[in-house]
Formats: sequence, structure tokens, C-alpha cells
Amino acid sequence: MTYRILCAYDQSAGADKAFDFALQLAKRFDGELHVLAVFEPAEASRGVRAEALLETAEGQFSADLDRLRSKGIEAGLELTTAVSVGYPAQQILKKAEELRADHIVVGQRGKNAFERRAMGSVSLRIVSHGAGTVTVVR
Repeated sequence: MTYRILCAYDQSAGADKAFDFALQLAKRFDGELHVLAVFEPAEASRGVRAEALLETAEGQFSADLDRLRSKGIEAGLELTTAVSVGYPAQQILKKAEELRADHIVVGQRGKNAFERRAMGSVSLRIVSHGAGTVTVVR
């Protein structure tokens, strides 16, 4: 049985640390590493076609995902990448369910307590609702 790891990526320093952790985890357990980048559109873009939003998202994450794939190859591991559009926690949990991921790895963005209460925390939602193991990397 293959150990499946889903790493959420949002271009933050925390996400880079989470990716490095997930890469080492995948190597250690001879697992599959899947990286998901989620583009959260602004409220003003609600009327925009889904295809246009996805193209924008893929363009935004393209260089970073290429860099992560290269790091994976250097480490001797082929990884898969995907980009989705929507609410990050919801999209990450959905992808984890589709993959039947054994482990979800996310980075922490370092928001203060007020920001977490006011806006909610993606990592907190994933820890609360994710099935299986969830690691939040700081």
C-alpha cells in the first residue's frame, strides 16, 4: 500500500517549509507526494468564468510548481501538482478525500490571534475536519 501525502502550497514561506517536510516524509516512507495550490478569487470575481479563473490560477502558480517539481526530481521523487480555485480549506480537504491521502501537510502563515479569529485559519480548519494525519509546519 502506498503512503499518499498531500501538501498544500500557497507561495508563502510556511508553504515552502511544509513542502520540504512533505518531501522528506515521502522519501522516508517511499510514498507519493501530491502538491495542491489553491487560488482563492476575490469576491468581485464571482461573475468571471471558471475557466478564466483557473487559467489565472495556473499562471500564478506555474513557476513555483515547476520549482517544486525540480526539487522533487533532485531528491529522487516524482511528484504530482494541481491547481484549484475556491476556498483553500475546502479544496484541500476535497483533494485529500479524492486521493485518499494518508497525510496532509500544510504551512502556517503566522497570523496573530486576532487575524485567526476574524478570518479563520485554513490550517485550523484542516486539522479540525481532515481525516487521517495532519501536520502543520511552522
